[in-house]
Amino acid sequence: MAKLAWGAFGTFLLITACQTIDQDVPPLPTSGPEVAALRDFDRVMWSIMHKWEIPGAALALAKDGRLLLAHGYGYVDRQGETPVRPDSLFRIASLSKPITAATVLRLVDEGKLSLEDPVLEVIAEPGLPADPRFAEVTIQHLLIHAGGWDEDVSGDPMIKRAAVFHGSNLPSCANVIRFQFKQPLDFTPGTRFAYANFGYCLLGRAIERVSGMSYEDAVRTYVLGPVGATTMRLGKTTFEHRMDGEVAYHGTGGENPYGSYGKVTFAMEAMDAVGGWVGSAIDLVRFASAVDGRPDPPDLLREETVERMISYPGFTQREGKPDYYVMGWHIHPMKSGDIWYHPGSWPGSVAVIARYEHGPIFAALFNARPPEYDKMMDDIGEWLSDAVFRMRSWPEHNLFAVF
Repeated sequence: MAKLAWGAFGTFLLITACQTIDQDVPPLPTSGPEVAALRDFDRVMWSIMHKWEIPGAALALAKDGRLLLAHGYGYVDRQGETPVRPDSLFRIASLSKPITAATVLRLVDEGKLSLEDPVLEVIAEPGLPADPRFAEVTIQHLLIHAGGWDEDVSGDPMIKRAAVFHGSNLPSCANVIRFQFKQPLDFTPGTRFAYANFGYCLLGRAIERVSGMSYEDAVRTYVLGPVGATTMRLGKTTFEHRMDGEVAYHGTGGENPYGSYGKVTFAMEAMDAVGGWVGSAIDLVRFASAVDGRPDPPDLLREETVERMISYPGFTQREGKPDYYVMGWHIHPMKSGDIWYHPGSWPGSVAVIARYEHGPIFAALFNARPPEYDKMMDDIGEWLSDAVFRMRSWPEHNLFAVF
């Protein structure tokens, strides 16, 4: 998985001097119930897709537990024969992290796990790590990316080692853990933020250990099933293993969005808790609506757990920037209310989810990733946020009854 452009994405949330989209952008094929009051969001999606040459996308928008907009745009692939549906499936990349974090917190609510637990004691990895500080890494450190690994210093082991496997075994997160066990940490756990995919690899194994289930089954049992997010599945690396209803992915700039077992450039199977989920934009906002700290629908997590989930960890993501990472979410502080968000990216896909203090939640998914996808992230954030803040009244219908 490429390093995420979360820093670039965070800049859009300032909502100052937003770039104006072309109001006369040519429309793209759009599926799903038409909502005239939210037509501005369609124009934003068309503009992003035209500018960045994206063949297919989906957008879902919810507020107060009601699904207000669910649209598919463009086509499943560049052949342009099959339109994207509102409930088409996309790789969501690191939007998987809020889902993993919510599962951990559900286990905390049930008393099966503590945020202060050292992760090595939970996963019971045999032997001693090369760096004794590994034993200090807690579940909470991993959730907030303060576990001691810095991809800017030592690289991302989920990229460097996820494709390594032996014999007929598929790539796995367990292989990466065994490799990292022999490596030094980049900093003392809990002392600063550094985005690290590997930390969520460890969280997936902690979920398995305390739940007694596979990671996928545990997430379905504790989070996705209770909120009704039934489309979500762990994705596969190869094109021929796509799920029914899943779009095709398109690499640009020499990127290959697919691999083949035995010659893998990246491996979805190793990324489960890190970025392995495939699902619809609709189910993403269904999930986010159930962990957003508001009563409609009733929250999946205890009120005090949500408060702890989003509490300031003591350090920002970058010097001079207000954004900080909590348990599975980036937070952008604003006078009008904090915004929770998470970007995600795989070769061939881009994904964004955002939750606004005054109610709206959106998930936007795309089936191609341009070389300058950090700038695409800026456009997604700027233009969709601008559309959110321009709204003065919201429709009252609920499309969750349809989907």
